[in-house]
Amino acid sequence: MRVLKWLQLYTSTLKNKTVAITGSTGGIGRQLCNCLAKLGADLLLVDRNYERSQNFANHLSKTYDITVKCITCDLENFSTVKAITEKLKNEKIDIFIHNAGAYSIPRKICDTGFDNVFQINFLSPYYIIKQLLPQLKTVNGRVVVVGSIA
Repeated sequence: MRVLKWLQLYTSTLKNKTVAITGSTGGIGRQLCNCLAKLGADLLLVDRNYERSQNFANHLSKTYDITVKCITCDLENFSTVKAITEKLKNEKIDIFIHNAGAYSIPRKICDTGFDNVFQINFLSPYYIIKQLLPQLKTVNGRVVVVGSIA
């Protein structure tokens, strides 16, 4: 995978770093978590399916000997996003990766009054990132937003 080669070239280690990643159990997120774990990063899996996250977390922690925590969050539900963001503020996070995304799900209006795809792809990650920025700045942290038009 090209991402792993790039990470290995430009990142010597992620030991003692914690990465929070949304959409962590899907295709791209799953592979990204494996790459980050291979480099020694501890992970916070932020995903809507707790059971799937927990199974993946067990695999990652056994395979790579890292610490993995799971946080359940449905990015369509803004009140849940706010609550989870408060939990994230209490975690040591060095890198936040927004990887979750939606495009072909049944369209509906969320509790914010916005379309659910807009809510998942823009509004929720914007809110989380804005709230985490002060904390990330203190550790010279990073934010990565994954997007696709595929």
